[in-house]
Amino acid sequence: MTALLFLSATLAGSTLGQLPIDRELSKEGASSESAQGLAFGDDHWYYANSSTIYRLNSEFRSTDRQMDISKLDLGARCEHAGGIDYFAREILVAVDSCTDEQARLVVLDNELNLMRWATTPALKGSMPWVAVDPTEAGYFYSVHPNKKSMLAFPLGFSPGSALMAAKEVAFDVHPMEVLSHFWSQGGAFDREGRFFRVVDDAHQDHSPHTGIWIYETDDEIARKTESIPISYDPDQWVPLLCGFKQCKRRGELEDVHVENGMGGVGIYVLFLNNEADEDDVSVMSFHR
Repeated sequence: MTALLFLSATLAGSTLGQLPIDRELSKEGASSESAQGLAFGDDHWYYANSSTIYRLNSEFRSTDRQMDISKLDLGARCEHAGGIDYFAREILVAVDSCTDEQARLVVLDNELNLMRWATTPALKGSMPWVAVDPTEAGYFYSVHPNKKSMLAFPLGFSPGSALMAAKEVAFDVHPMEVLSHFWSQGGAFDREGRFFRVVDDAHQDHSPHTGIWIYETDDEIARKTESIPISYDPDQWVPLLCGFKQCKRRGELEDVHVENGMGGVGIYVLFLNNEADEDDVSVMSFHR
């Protein structure tokens, strides 16, 4: 099944118009259950569900490697992978639901072999996503437990370290100001240091706040400058794709990957469609 996503961008309150979906990528050979993370590097896609990291080809269609999180030696048994990022030929994985109640950053090489890991006590046992700002490559970021800011941790560390937060960057506008409940899904930086945050209203399929929120960041504050609303509307399905039936199940935005290029910024959104008979995951790409 394939959902229709309706995308538009706003800048300083002005509509920039529709952003056409360039293509849709659908994966094979990797479980869609509890889709979590998305990254791209070295001509491969990296995709995570809650238990497994997969490496797929550049078309996001076939799997050639995978790694089960529960099989990694992380100093405790961990059962949940969150968002992922790719930086300098390494895959960074946010991992939690560990027996010692500590969230972890897990670093794999591009063959999905374990390189090192560290705990992050300041995150209080939960790490929904991880992102590296390429303009300051010595840190990785994840969301603060209060969801109103993000914490930076040193990226260079010894295996098994307990990392202290190096700094805190507050969001000047955060989802809790407009949503009573939302999923803290994923995030990614582009090459210029802008942060793209996935915001999904947990109570509505069609919400003006669901989408990608874009922030300009400095050492202390992330200022929201733009938003790209993404609507999942079950009433707008193409009948042939929906089998001429009414589809009512919710879709979810899970993670985002951003690529800077000559033609602007390519934005790739990991989308999970929760159907009654099967879960299907796709990557929707568009440019701005």
